[in-house]
Amino acid sequence: MLVMAGLLAAAAVLLAGLPAQAVAPLDPLPQINAKGVVVWQGYDLSISRYQIYRYDPKKSEFANISQNTDNNFNPQINDKGQVVWYGNPSNQVYLWDPKTPESTNIPNSDGAYSPLINAHGVVVWQGYDGVHYQIYRWDPKTGEIDNLSQNSYDNRYPRINAKGQVVWELDESSHISAIYRWDPKIGGIGVDISNNNPESYSPQINAKGQVVWFAYDGTHDQIFLRAAKGDAIEKISESLNCQNFSPQINAKGQAVWLAYAGAWPGQIARWDSKKGAANISNSGNWCSFPQINAKGVVVWQELVASANQIYRWDPKAHTPTNISNNALDNQRPQINAKGQVVWQVWDGAQWLVYLDGVQIWP
Repeated sequence: MLVMAGLLAAAAVLLAGLPAQAVAPLDPLPQINAKGVVVWQGYDLSISRYQIYRYDPKKSEFANISQNTDNNFNPQINDKGQVVWYGNPSNQVYLWDPKTPESTNIPNSDGAYSPLINAHGVVVWQGYDGVHYQIYRWDPKTGEIDNLSQNSYDNRYPRINAKGQVVWELDESSHISAIYRWDPKIGGIGVDISNNNPESYSPQINAKGQVVWFAYDGTHDQIFLRAAKGDAIEKISESLNCQNFSPQINAKGQAVWLAYAGAWPGQIARWDSKKGAANISNSGNWCSFPQINAKGVVVWQELVASANQIYRWDPKAHTPTNISNNALDNQRPQINAKGQVVWQVWDGAQWLVYLDGVQIWP
């Protein structure tokens, strides 16, 4: 820990000479991979554009990996260090690989949003076909782009796992939404896996192929878990008797989500197959943006007084710990398998990025 703290402190000095950022409306949205490499979107005042930045804490290396004069948004990174994002001039998908010095755009990916990349470099995104949003998949081995949805509805928010299985939300109309899944072993187009529930949202898929989402059951919004094999669907939040939203799931099949009931502030719920669902935040404060890593460690943001703090819950200790512990507004934590946590901070004038409690940008 002392070595890491020293590297982060040295990095803070190194990053002091970065391009100045303006007071920009867009969040940095930092992401972290298993090796602790962080990427985010940041506003470069010298060119008045959003750029994609990368920081490697082991090497204390910082770089602008987009390096263009267009706007670039929403970077995602895999454990190989490959990064994807979308950007102008026509919302194309861009790919950066640590083995090559420059980013490249994926041909024919115009009109793209929300790109994601899996462990093998396969990229998915939602793209506009002129009428509706479809889900597209790019294979780095063949260079081919496939439309996985191929329907006359809007398809959004794709998620992909290491097996190449893809899930997304299909919006037929107001209050009519379903969860679709595509499997590379089956091919064809995606199929509805939400059992015809007309109000299903926010799917997530883990390495095994288990899928979680939230859907209205006639009384509450509940969290549903579909098995990796077969058609079994389990309602895993019902015992809490409250509203449930925004689930996340790890490789072990453990899930976390935002739960609240009436005047009860939003709390963080956690579920596993042995112990069921439980409130792990147990706070009178409003909690949000939960994330869970492969070891079951959970992080979230919690509104304390007038500023959000980042809390960490360890399954061994069972007690939430404030890991930001400052007077600033700390938001949107992300945690990797090692337990390293990155988040964004609003200091009242500009956005900052923190890694394990140390400012790394700007």
